[in-house]
Amino acid sequence: MRKIEINGNIFTNGDEITVIGDYDHLIFDGKINIPEEGNKYFICHNERRYNGDAANDLFNYKYSYLFTIGDASDMIILHRVKLEKLYDDIDRVIKRSVKNFLCSISYTVYTLFDIKLGILDKYDSITPSEQQGFVELHSSTRNKKMSIKLGRLVNKLATAFNEAICQNPKNSSFKIKDETIEKIHNQWMSVSTEGMKYDILSGEDILKGYTKSNYASGWGTLQNSCMGDKHDFLKIYTDNPDKISLLVFYDRVETDKICGRCLLWKCDNGVTYHDRVYYIKDWFEHVLLNLCKKLGYEKIHGTRTEAKVTLDNLDFRKYPYLDTFYGLSFKNKTLFHNPNNNQNIKYELRTTTGQISERNANTLEQDAV
Repeated sequence: MRKIEINGNIFTNGDEITVIGDYDHLIFDGKINIPEEGNKYFICHNERRYNGDAANDLFNYKYSYLFTIGDASDMIILHRVKLEKLYDDIDRVIKRSVKNFLCSISYTVYTLFDIKLGILDKYDSITPSEQQGFVELHSSTRNKKMSIKLGRLVNKLATAFNEAICQNPKNSSFKIKDETIEKIHNQWMSVSTEGMKYDILSGEDILKGYTKSNYASGWGTLQNSCMGDKHDFLKIYTDNPDKISLLVFYDRVETDKICGRCLLWKCDNGVTYHDRVYYIKDWFEHVLLNLCKKLGYEKIHGTRTEAKVTLDNLDFRKYPYLDTFYGLSFKNKTLFHNPNNNQNIKYELRTTTGQISERNANTLEQDAV
């Protein structure tokens, strides 16, 4: 009889299995169908979300899921064992920055966070910690929280998972390579405000923060910013150094490269606000926001706060796309965020072509909310 190996486990046709799926981390039971020829196999089951029917024998189940060995890399297929899903919606529980960090290293490791193993069962949120290398586990029902190193938490989950699956002696232990744990530890240690270097740039120096060759490697909002390398659009920043500056953060690995940036606006009410933060990887976001807060800058992007900044220079040939202070009054030489209806704002800076667009104040206010 033909045998195949998946995740270190050996299966033969008709074996009873438990599957942790790659869609919503579903956990369901079934049987495996292994044809005598070819490299396509089937999981036979009753889970509607995997509702194929191509298997020649469903073993009295309703559906079959077609896969190859390569397709199974994001699934965990085990000999039958009792496992339960922990959260109804894990994406509501684990902060996006933590989730995306874990998934960037190993989607299978992230899967362990959504199984009842006695480790996370009493907690209903997992967030980054201000303590370097740690995450915080929160329980709203017990009004408690606990900090733990992320690498240690992954080790605890893996140990508990092995205890659960090895109740069926046909299952091999789930192995996380030492280098994977080390990578989780080292990279998460770098995601901290402690010791992060930064500069506040003004005048022509602001252009350094919009030069793509100065960016650290990554795939986040910084690399995708529509104003990258568009230096001729940015004179509104460089020619108003008393009111506009740029906070840039430097990467811990590529120490001369920028890992994040945000504009600083010294507004007419005397408050300096920080604008939207751009970053090389999305798990950097919380670190950069925390550092802005530590430096005393209030957040303005995405809030209902009314604010304006009067500039010395506002007459240019091209203008940048603005995330926040995009309401424009040439008469008053002023940019507005969330202006009220009494401020007759006719123009806005919301194009990526360097142009000014027209819009009435009511619509502008709705867009800013």
